[in-house]
Amino acid sequence: MEAESLSKGGNAALETQAVALQVATRETPVDVSALLLGPNGKVRSDDDLVFYHHPAQSGVSLAGETVTVDLPRIPADVATVVVVASVDPSSPGTVFTAAPVLTAEQGDGTRLTFAPPDFAAGETVVVLAELYRRSGGWKLRAVGQGYATGLAGLATDYGIDVDPEPQVAVPQSPDPRASSAATSSGASSKGGSPNGGSSKGGSPEGSSPSGDSLSGDSPGAGSANLPKVETRAPALLPTTRQASEALARSGVADRRAAVYLILDHDWAMAELYESFAVQAFAERVLAMAVNLDDDGTVPVIFSSGNEPFMAEIRLDNYRGRIGQLHTQVDWGWGNVGAAMRAAVNHYQESGATDPAFVIVQVGDDPWDKSEFRALLQNTAGLGVFWLFVGFGRGKLAFYKNLHASTSAGFTNVSFYEAGRNPGAVPGEKFYADLVEAFGTWISR
Repeated sequence: MEAESLSKGGNAALETQAVALQVATRETPVDVSALLLGPNGKVRSDDDLVFYHHPAQSGVSLAGETVTVDLPRIPADVATVVVVASVDPSSPGTVFTAAPVLTAEQGDGTRLTFAPPDFAAGETVVVLAELYRRSGGWKLRAVGQGYATGLAGLATDYGIDVDPEPQVAVPQSPDPRASSAATSSGASSKGGSPNGGSSKGGSPEGSSPSGDSLSGDSPGAGSANLPKVETRAPALLPTTRQASEALARSGVADRRAAVYLILDHDWAMAELYESFAVQAFAERVLAMAVNLDDDGTVPVIFSSGNEPFMAEIRLDNYRGRIGQLHTQVDWGWGNVGAAMRAAVNHYQESGATDPAFVIVQVGDDPWDKSEFRALLQNTAGLGVFWLFVGFGRGKLAFYKNLHASTSAGFTNVSFYEAGRNPGAVPGEKFYADLVEAFGTWISR
């Protein structure tokens, strides 16, 4: 039977049976491992790392380069199974260039294959795929996320504490056979509740310059934040650097702003949520926010009807966060105006002294355009900058015309069309387009 090929971010439904996931290298010898994650995106304990010395756990088993996931045996408190390939630790200094290829075969003979794009940043570990629960069944998502920080960096993202490696000069993958020293740290939650907003709303101090400083001597966060990102979310290091460089080119590397993210939850966006495109977009926004916002937390507001849903995304919970949250939100008609009002109320109630940079992802034109224009006019003097980022399959003519209009006098408004798949836009261009107008506005 011919195999179905998946592209990065693509997904496919699985039969509720055992599925064998085989990893084949194209040039670099690899070790294969798997992690069992709870709904919070973290391991439940150190036993949830399946590797050479611990080859079976709760329905997941490892034999050589093949991970077998017996889906009916996966415990109810496991939401995701992650398949990982790492450079063979017997080859120090080796990094991935051509990524491994994953083939998933089910009991009925159906096969799925995924060949991630080649790597060029010294990656020593790659998350190949995630098996995750959806609507009572299971699906497989092609991920292809590389880590230049080795298994220790990956373990940090998934809630495992690993003893630090003494060498740092040459990118090396720590020996997974030594991972018996790993212990689960759990999923620590800082501030807020699943529907309670970020620390900006938890107390007025949350958004003040004297809050949880990200380190560094300059007033703004800038590249001095990189050690914090490396500790809490090492996979975001490359994008954080790109955002920092874009802000520096725009002349605002030393400025602070409270970053908000509004996401369209219209039913027409369902495919983009499912394909990981919205999650990837939110991760890019978080990486930029780390450079601007002192608490490294981004309030996320889902635009769905008259009752927008607010939560948050942070360095310690970002992985899979959008997928976890959006399933709690009903599909609506994308009332972006209601979500924008929620963002303004949250910003004003926080007592923040820095301006607000509100990034609004839109998939279609607003349904009440006159009300929308009035909202923009009423917020012009509140220190709020609106950046509308268009991607999806809807019409965006209103936003394009709004951006091009000089008569409206919306100096605090800009529009950026990211195309149907913003993940396909190179990081350097993405951030340059994202911060250009904001840099001009905040420097006035």
